[in-house]
Parts: sequence; C-alpha cells; structure tokens
Amino acid sequence: MDALFQPSHVRRELGKLSSGTSTSMRNISQGKLFGLSLPVAPHANQQEFGEHAAAVHSIQSQQSAATAKAQTTFNALLAQAFSK
Repeated sequence: MDALFQPSHVRRELGKLSSGTSTSMRNISQGKLFGLSLPVAPHANQQEFGEHAAAVHSIQSQQSAATAKAQTTFNALLAQAFSK
C-alpha cells in the first residue's frame, strides 16, 4: 500500500486535496481521499510487484541476521584478542 502513495504525481495530487497551515502535518478528509483517482495496474502486475516486494523483504531480513551474526563474531574476536 505504501508504494501507491510514493510516486510524485500522487503526492502532488494529495497535496492539492489536503488542508491545514502546518506543512509537516497537513490533513485530508476521508471523502477527498476516496475521491482521488489513482492508476491501478493489472492484477498480474500487482501480483508480480507483491512477489518482488516479498523477495526484497526476505533478503533484507537475511542480511540483517547475517550482519548481526558477523557483529557478534567480531565482538567475540575483539574480546578474545584483548583479554590476554
């Protein structure tokens, strides 16, 4: 869902529909949001996008786990090297 609101043209349209004086906290009513026309990709493209997003999240998770393991190993080696 986040990817739907990321393109600059969608953000521009949201900006036109939003109200409020603070640039950091603008509001948009539910009615205006539901009235916003958005391009919808064919179902097959949506499915493919979802699969790619899931793969990327899986890789990120694996990389985080590997980084944590490497950091733990590095810390253990440091402790061993400087405890003698």
